[in-house]
Amino acid sequence: MFEDSVINFADNIYLWEKSNNHFQGTTYKQTRDRVHTFAAGLMKLGLNCGDRVTLLAEGRNDWVISELGVLYCGAINVPLSIKLNEPEEISFRLQHSGSKMAIVSKRQIQKVLDVADNIPSLETIICLDKIDLKDKRVVLAETIIEQGIEFLKTNSVEFIQRFQF
Repeated sequence: MFEDSVINFADNIYLWEKSNNHFQGTTYKQTRDRVHTFAAGLMKLGLNCGDRVTLLAEGRNDWVISELGVLYCGAINVPLSIKLNEPEEISFRLQHSGSKMAIVSKRQIQKVLDVADNIPSLETIICLDKIDLKDKRVVLAETIIEQGIEFLKTNSVEFIQRFQF
């Protein structure tokens, strides 16, 4: 449905987000372009069909883009409430879901880092925001986008086959 909407409403605003005290719109086409590059970056990082990805972030455009990116990879989104605060709650959900990756906001990253060492399946933590953190498990979303752009240059057929399964 999303792809059909992009075809039919490419220049219509799909997402709104408040920035610097005013709302900025993102069109269907702009959203799809970002979703495609994010998904391609996830594929390059090793996300496969059926893998699980935890999403722990406040509601915003990047949340929608992340979820769609996961789905375009044929993976399974595991959304968690930002109201979860106890390490045991986060740990249980990550462990039970078998999440291979976690996509988090700057505000939520510490919750995942606090339990990450106890989650054998968790390989990568993707932060939606720019942060200055030296942890080999953490990758910035912008890096995923950059990798996705490069991946699509030589693997566009593989990408299209994956999301049209």
